Order: sequence, then structure tokens, then C-alpha cells
Amino acid sequence: MKEVDVIWFQKASNTPKALFEVEHSTPIYSGLLRFNDITLVDPALDTRFTIVAAENRRPTFVKHLNRPTFKTNGLNENCTFLGYGNVLEWHHRLNG
Repeated sequence: MKEVDVIWFQKASNTPKALFEVEHSTPIYSGLLRFNDITLVDPALDTRFTIVAAENRRPTFVKHLNRPTFKTNGLNENCTFLGYGNVLEWHHRLNG
């Protein structure tokens, strides 16, 4: 987990609530493999997984996420895609 780009923890806790891999620093497939490893090591972990990348990379994310290895352990049901534009929109909303 120490190699994950961004980890959000539950307030006043060491429990990770969301993990993010940013394609700028980690290819989509490598990020999914990282998430897959975390899921295999701790299947009871209740967290969200998100790949952050340019919107035009969404089809690549979907293609990789539908591989049998990610379907078998359910990562395909617990991993989402967030486009860079959405991150910028969140930033503008939070900072007025």
C-alpha cells in the first residue's frame, strides 16, 4: 500500500477509506495490479479504489478492468475512474 499515489484515511483513524492511482505517475494497468494485490492481501478491507487519468483513457481503464483477474476478486466492482477534469472541478467547488 505504501506505493499507492494517494490514500485517504478515515478521520481520526489509520483505516484507509479511498486509494487513488494517478496515471501521470502510474500506468492504468500497474495501478490496477497494485489495487488487486491489496485486495488479495486484505480481502476484508473496506475501501474504494480509483484510477485518475485523462478522460480519453477511460476505454483503456474499462478494457483492463474487465480482465478475468480483476473480475475474479471483485476489483471490477470496487474500482472507479476519475477524469482529470473532474478533479479540477472538485478543486474549484472546494475553493470557491
